[in-house]
Amino acid sequence: SSRLLKYEDFQITSDGFITGYIVNSSSKARSAVRLDMWTTNRNETRILWRKSLTLGDIGPHDKKLVKEPYKEDTEEPARTEIKFRLPSGANFRNK
Repeated sequence: SSRLLKYEDFQITSDGFITGYIVNSSSKARSAVRLDMWTTNRNETRILWRKSLTLGDIGPHDKKLVKEPYKEDTEEPARTEIKFRLPSGANFRNK
């Protein structure tokens, strides 16, 4: 699909950030990409943190670094799930 974006290598770092890459795996540029990110506990019963980002344009087969301050220490990072949604409704899959 020409609308396919993926996320790669997302993690919560020990110095208090969520980092990773949003990857445009298609041969067409994506313009004005927006992303909703949030974290939940492992059972997805509680949202721990939420942020909406404007990533801008992502060229064909290009990727954009995401690095956002993350201060919710209520759960062990290993037990925290990172979730994504593109408000535009584009397909999203984990690599």
